[in-house]
Amino acid sequence: ELLDVIANYFQGLPLWIRFLVTTLPEINIAENLKNLHPLQLDPNDEENVMDLKLLFERQLCDVIPQDHQEVIINELVKKSDGLILYASLLVHFIKGSVSFLTPEQLDSTLPTGISSVYQIFFKRLERELCEELKIKEEQFLIFLSALTAAREPLLLDFVNKMILSGTSSSADRRKVKKAIACISTLLPVRDDHIYFFHKSVKDWLIDTSMYGQHDFTVDETEGHRTLSKLCVHELDDIKRKGVDSPKFSGITKYALKHGVRHMLYLEEDARVCEVVVKEYVVDLEMVYAKLCVSNAGASEDILWIQKHKISQF
Repeated sequence: ELLDVIANYFQGLPLWIRFLVTTLPEINIAENLKNLHPLQLDPNDEENVMDLKLLFERQLCDVIPQDHQEVIINELVKKSDGLILYASLLVHFIKGSVSFLTPEQLDSTLPTGISSVYQIFFKRLERELCEELKIKEEQFLIFLSALTAAREPLLLDFVNKMILSGTSSSADRRKVKKAIACISTLLPVRDDHIYFFHKSVKDWLIDTSMYGQHDFTVDETEGHRTLSKLCVHELDDIKRKGVDSPKFSGITKYALKHGVRHMLYLEEDARVCEVVVKEYVVDLEMVYAKLCVSNAGASEDILWIQKHKISQF
């Protein structure tokens, strides 16, 4: 929607709106904006290359021997392919892997691209979770797919429900948080929510056209299915118990705000969609519960259904 506004109405926007900058060379963005003659920055631009050099010089001054500094930094700049994101991840990887970086280690130790960096980090996460909690590969991939499908940063409580048994202990939940923290560079945890450090991390998990198939490629639809089931459980629990208090857990709040959209994302059958609407959208108890969480929660679901599912009703 924002892209459409910029592509078609940019000339008529207020004078104080001037610049749009994106670091992702996505084809649909480039095609839609070509009539505006955007300035495209070249990764090999002299100033960009200088920024990369300064980053490596300042961050790795204690790791690179003085007599090899120029050679090593020039090679690191080449490896970065002009991407400051990859360069910063490379710095993090080097600091955690070697005490001194020699020219011989440049090819033998360092990852060859940003995809290789992501592969290394997610292998570490899988190893941590499997060793600490004895979870299966299938559970780990379910967690990753839910992470990509979540409509806001995923709650750790959701992760616990996905990969731990119903009788999980507080120690197990601490292990989950600790394991995810091992790759906090890519998946920072704040206020018990898991964030993507950068959009390219999510793209790497789901976009085979850009990054190809790899060990951690997941189907976002499976994530919607997992979150839909968890949300249904929470919403049905509200219907059973009633809304005695407007104080809900984080998971219940998420279910009230986003559960319907996860459910309808999976459904093409008009009759099933009609049941979802009847049970979770226009049901008075659900409406009241959503209003306890957000003044606009109930109406947002109805507006979304009108926009995306109108042909089915």
